[in-house]
Amino acid sequence: MQPTPTSAEPVPSDRVPQGEDDEQLDARLWQRRMRVTAALLGLWLLATFGVAYFARELSIVVWGWPLSFWVAAQGALLVYMALVVAYAVRMGRIDDERDATTAGRR
Repeated sequence: MQPTPTSAEPVPSDRVPQGEDDEQLDARLWQRRMRVTAALLGLWLLATFGVAYFARELSIVVWGWPLSFWVAAQGALLVYMALVVAYAVRMGRIDDERDATTAGRR
């Protein structure tokens, strides 16, 4: 059984530029956070407007209601939940990298 890694373990040296101070590290990690946020917002936009737009082309009617819009709405909810989980996991990893990097300097 392998030990589980802790956030106090140092980050591999290939991931942390040498001579980087706390301000540079914060700026670099902030850029990574913004890229992750922008990518997930792009997926949110696509799930919200793209799927509903193309759902018009599916012409399945059940009891007088268009089935395609219902399926698109339910699928969008699943995408939203996946986006929240992906955001939480990715930001947690970035925060762990920050904590491990600063702990390795002390």
